[in-house]
Amino acid sequence: MIGDPLGKILNSMRYDMSWWLESQRLTEHVENLIETTARNIPVRLKINTDQGYPISNKCKYVRNLLEEDSCRSVILIVGLSGIGKSSLARQVASNLPSRFVDGAVELGFGQWCSRPACHGDKAEYQKRLARKFCKFLVQIGFWKKIKDEYCGDLECVCFKLQEALVGKRLLILLDDVWEQDIVERFAKLYDNDCRYLVTSRNESVYEITEAYKVEVSKD
Repeated sequence: MIGDPLGKILNSMRYDMSWWLESQRLTEHVENLIETTARNIPVRLKINTDQGYPISNKCKYVRNLLEEDSCRSVILIVGLSGIGKSSLARQVASNLPSRFVDGAVELGFGQWCSRPACHGDKAEYQKRLARKFCKFLVQIGFWKKIKDEYCGDLECVCFKLQEALVGKRLLILLDDVWEQDIVERFAKLYDNDCRYLVTSRNESVYEITEAYKVEVSKD
């Protein structure tokens, strides 16, 4: 008398449980598909120029450097704080030479991402740098969101950075860089045709030898 109703309840529970498990797997499959295909979507990244900033001769000069076929992949824009380095760089990046088919992307660093800001703590500095690089991987569409498991491992993130930029033709604006090794980590990446436009007020960054240097002054 009670066997059939009980069996129906058990079958209904089994069906609901199977449906729930299948929906979870479907969500996971969709997320994996989005992540794997996001890397292949042809998006031309863009940087907007600062409003009201006049086009100067130095804009044209930097743009000409970008058009050259040179072994130097880094262009340093140096000068005092607030003098217009970032505005100049964005002006250049907003009107790219045709060689940069993948567009341009900006990654800001600032004093927060420097050794003095970390009070000499190497692990903390590398953690902050890894976090910035993870953000960059999201910006260029290599990841759809920041992966926390990579945020504490700078070397692993750099391997992902190498993978992400293979075959790319990007202009990468590294804004307000305080540490020389930040630029060097990008510049040593291979199998790409990327160029790096770097703004800095730090004299130690200015010492990078394999770079064009453009100084912005009041004059």
